[in-house]
Amino acid sequence: MVLDDEESQYTLFSYGKYFGIELLSDRDNANITEGTDSVLDRTRRLFYVCCSRAMQDLAVILFAPNVQAAHTAILAKELFPAENIHILEN
Repeated sequence: MVLDDEESQYTLFSYGKYFGIELLSDRDNANITEGTDSVLDRTRRLFYVCCSRAMQDLAVILFAPNVQAAHTAILAKELFPAENIHILEN
């Protein structure tokens, strides 16, 4: 599974916001406060569907402009064991 917000033409989903790498916009915060569908809800559902469909092995690749910030945020989310999260650089 490849996650890359920069190559996306959609604003309905944001892995950067979902993982806590990017700040939420005022509109995002308003949607969350109002209880309406938000970018976090949509992204969480999409991420769940993609991860849950793996039949044997799952590899998630996240392209992020700030690799260390992404690594820290993903570790904090505790979605995967720390020993399974790797940084690949050029």
